[in-house]
Amino acid sequence: SQTIPVVRLTGNYRQHLMSDISKAARSIVKGNVPDFTDNYNDNEFSLIETARGYQANKILDLYLFKLPKLLNVDMDQIQILSPMRNGEVGVNNLNYLIQKKLTANGSPLFSKKNKNNEIHFYADDKVIMRKNKVKELGLVNGDIGVLIRKSGNEIVTEFENKGVVKFKQNQIYDLELAYAITIHLSQGSDYPGVIIPCSSEHDFMLKRNLIYTAITRGKEKVCVVGEGKSFIAGIGKGWMDFRYTNFV
Repeated sequence: SQTIPVVRLTGNYRQHLMSDISKAARSIVKGNVPDFTDNYNDNEFSLIETARGYQANKILDLYLFKLPKLLNVDMDQIQILSPMRNGEVGVNNLNYLIQKKLTANGSPLFSKKNKNNEIHFYADDKVIMRKNKVKELGLVNGDIGVLIRKSGNEIVTEFENKGVVKFKQNQIYDLELAYAITIHLSQGSDYPGVIIPCSSEHDFMLKRNLIYTAITRGKEKVCVVGEGKSFIAGIGKGWMDFRYTNFV
C-alpha cells in the first residue's frame, strides 16, 4: 500500500546461495516445479519416487543408515518432517517404527495415551517439548532432547544447549517422540539432513507453503520420499495460501 514502511527479508543464511536446496525453494515459492533427481548421493535436493506401501521402509533406511553415513553426522541430526500425524508415513507411525528399531526394549520410562493408542517412552528416545515452560524447566515449545533415565519420581533428560533437565511426573506429558515431527512444528528450525514424506495419503495437506517450509529446513541434504505427482500437485496449490486481509 506504500502507507507504512516495509522491510523485505531476502537473505538466505541456511544454505549457500547456489545450492540445489536454494534453487528448489526459489522455484517452489514461485509456483514452479524444481529440477530434481533421485540421486541423493550427489545432489543436495532429491525426490525418490516411492509407491505407497513402500514409503515407510525407504524413509527408515535413509534415516537409520544412508543419510547419517553420507553426511557424517549422528542420527539425531537428521529430521523427518511429515505433513500429517496419521497414515503410513505420518508422524505417529514413523515414530513407532523407528522406536521399535532403536529403543523399544525393556521397560518404558513412562507411557501416555494418544487417542486410542498408548505411546511408550524409553531411554535414549528423541523427544520434543510441546509447551512453553521457561520458568519451570527453561524449555520452550519445539526444543528437542533425549530421554536419559528415571530417577525416583523424575525423568532425567538432556536438551541441546539446555543441558540436563529433570521432569516431574505431572510435566512429562508435555513431551512427544521426535524422530518424525510435523512440518508445522519445524518452523524456525534447521537440520543438516531432512527427509520429507510426500504421499497421496496426505494430498489434503500438501500445498505450496508447507512444501517450501519443509525444504528450507535442510542445510545440506533434503530428500523427498514418495509420489512425484503429489509433490507436483502440492506446488500448484498456491491458491490455498491466499488470505483475505483489511489491507487496501
